[in-house]
Amino acid sequence: MRSWRYFARRLPVRLLTYWPLKLTLGVALGTLFTAAYLLIGHYPLLPVHVLPFTWFDRVTGFHPIPWVWVYQSVYLPMNLIPWLSERREELRRYVRGFIILSIVSFTVFILVPTRAPKPSVSDPQGMYWLLQLYDAPNNALPSLHIGLLVYTFAFGRRVLAGEMPRGTSVICLVWGLLIAYSTLATKEHYFVDLPAGAALGIAAHWFAWRQPRAVMRDQTAPRRSRSAVEPLPARY
Repeated sequence: MRSWRYFARRLPVRLLTYWPLKLTLGVALGTLFTAAYLLIGHYPLLPVHVLPFTWFDRVTGFHPIPWVWVYQSVYLPMNLIPWLSERREELRRYVRGFIILSIVSFTVFILVPTRAPKPSVSDPQGMYWLLQLYDAPNNALPSLHIGLLVYTFAFGRRVLAGEMPRGTSVICLVWGLLIAYSTLATKEHYFVDLPAGAALGIAAHWFAWRQPRAVMRDQTAPRRSRSAVEPLPARY
């Protein structure tokens, strides 16, 4: 763990490393992801499902106006954390996991479209009006809101490694739980959507960072000592 002062001092270096690549990837992934998400969510090809409420769904009620701000705060870590990477390989793996997560989610959305349980609001205001303006109603299960949040936090933990500021884990945990609650309070998701999305985010991160067996063997194999009679390599 490091201090916040150390993190702030290192932040400009992290943000500026490979910044053209980060910008290009952000625009490309964001555009393709948003286009597919909205098309699938607004124009389902198969019958749309509606799930029964659980106790968690009922007890949270419907409070969109105060909780929509927490709900929308998910876009801060999703857009900022990838910029903390300092290695091209980290960005490559981030893209790999992002694509895995998106393809699996979109496949489920196409084959088993599930409508969000939010009631109709005749005159939405402010941020909730903006959310309803672009929101795709038939992409509830699994929750990409939670899936992408978990995936992004996992990526941030990996790329920061020993440079995570003190207390970051607690902040991210509390923030993540509040965002999860906001998905229920705004009725953008059922409770069952949340563990499904979190599991998908964890799985995508694991697949993105797993090492092939051959690479693992190379990394763990002991170095072979040279024999005393083995000729030295020629020098030119």
